[in-house]
Amino acid sequence: KKLCDQVMADLPPEILAAPCQPFTHICVDYCAPTLVKAMANKRAQLKVFPVVFCCVNTGALHMELSPSYSTADFLMIYRSFCSIRGVPVKVYTDAGSNLSAAKIAVDGKPLQGDIDWSKVVNDTARAGTTWRIAPVGGQHRNGRAERCVAAFKKTMKHLHDGKQLNFAELQTLLNMAASVINDRPLAVSHHN
Repeated sequence: KKLCDQVMADLPPEILAAPCQPFTHICVDYCAPTLVKAMANKRAQLKVFPVVFCCVNTGALHMELSPSYSTADFLMIYRSFCSIRGVPVKVYTDAGSNLSAAKIAVDGKPLQGDIDWSKVVNDTARAGTTWRIAPVGGQHRNGRAERCVAAFKKTMKHLHDGKQLNFAELQTLLNMAASVINDRPLAVSHHN
């Protein structure tokens, strides 16, 4: 009798595209929302969304902090990423419907400002970027980003003492976490 084997999906061809510049092929994912202190009014709170940009080839990590879960804010942090790391050729992501589903389950109403991925794809196409968006319920297809999110959460437990931060302090902490994660060996290792 033949035993059942786990069926593995094919790796994206870009994962083995070497040599290429870091962040040529990336995957993007949102982390869970976090409450921060407002900058002007110290008693007010603001819900922000850490966003993971992970290089598919090297596993290098870049973090940005989005002030909301909207198309305009995503495009703003994507442009910030591109100005630092360069414009990627291919981007993998999931539709991010988990945040909308969680908001409906908690509040009974949809999340304001859902990301319109078709607008993101159209706006970034002029620079030569192509997008591959995993279907709803297919977050496992964006596995590299999901692993980066897990590494980020584990690192944050060691770096953050639990006190509430403001927007700028949290962005600095995200940069520190990305630096710690990027200190591991990156890139393809060749065995002769």
